[in-house]
Amino acid sequence: MIRFSMQKINTLLICDDIPTTHYGTGQRLLAIKRALETLGECRVLLLTDGDRPAELSPQDFIAPRPIANTTTKLGYILRNLTFYIFRNNPIYDAPIAQIKNEFNFDVAVCSFFRNTPAAPTQLTPCLLDIDAIDEPKGLLTKLIWPLTKMMMRLRARDFKKVFVIRKQDFALFEKIRASDIVFLPGFSASATPRTTSARNKCVLAVGAMKWQPNRDAIDMLVAAGLPQMLAAKGWNLRLIGSGTDAFKEIHGISCGGFVEDINDEYAQAGLVICPIWSGSGANIKLAEAIQSGCAVVATGHSAAAYEGFLIPDKHFLVGHDMQAFVAQILRAVDDTELRAALESSAKAFSQTHLTQTQFTKIVTGAVHQALK
Repeated sequence: MIRFSMQKINTLLICDDIPTTHYGTGQRLLAIKRALETLGECRVLLLTDGDRPAELSPQDFIAPRPIANTTTKLGYILRNLTFYIFRNNPIYDAPIAQIKNEFNFDVAVCSFFRNTPAAPTQLTPCLLDIDAIDEPKGLLTKLIWPLTKMMMRLRARDFKKVFVIRKQDFALFEKIRASDIVFLPGFSASATPRTTSARNKCVLAVGAMKWQPNRDAIDMLVAAGLPQMLAAKGWNLRLIGSGTDAFKEIHGISCGGFVEDINDEYAQAGLVICPIWSGSGANIKLAEAIQSGCAVVATGHSAAAYEGFLIPDKHFLVGHDMQAFVAQILRAVDDTELRAALESSAKAFSQTHLTQTQFTKIVTGAVHQALK
């Protein structure tokens, strides 16, 4: 069946985070939801362990998570050994049928792999939004990694289009037609270019400490002595995010905790860093800083999603190990002209490539192709 662009297309967005302006994953989901809403009505199926969140719209739906947040690390590995995480789960048949009866959606978009058991791939065309694939580091997960990749590829075949956030993840899905793999870059739905020319002498790092990669990153910066190095230059390391108060007693660190509007912090920051060395949550934060027109220093891990897209030493600086990362921060702190040039390049790049219009074009184009 072929649908034309003028027809209304209703979509169901399946996720385990709420599309919101408050944090990285929520930013990506919000951008996807806004893109889908240009086609027709978009409702959310939130997969959650608890009660219905107050901030979820009354017209949206909830169902249990495929894997509970309380699952132990060993339990998670054992579930992966059986590959249940990548299979359809019949417990979602009845909830999906009820949703379909109430809201006749034409397409479903599922984020991320962990939520694919809820995707109604037999009922309607489905798109899969894959976050950055975090390769295993433990012995057991490394041993089963070839099988895990095979099962991911098999599961991805059930979807009409697959969004990847890093171009390097294309290689994981070489068995799928290249035309069905779509690069959808990291993007912040609410970042705004800063309008003030005033900059404070702070190096800004954004991230909640409940996420281990964020905590590990700040611990490593403290161990490397960065706060003291910055203090000696009249600067400080500014930490924003819930749980950052744990570092407030360290000389050279300023803690802001959780803030409702992160744009104010970006507007004033002299330099922004993306210090993440593991996990998959750094991509949106880097985009957020670039979209805000900030001078940015990122780790190689944080920058991986933008390889061939953002150019090191033009749009931002990159440090591939801790020593190089700290050196790049100090280089930028000492060079006012360099920071100004990075800010100008970041702003120009984001105005061309990192806009909701560009993001919407990619998403809606994939939806139209999936319906053909």
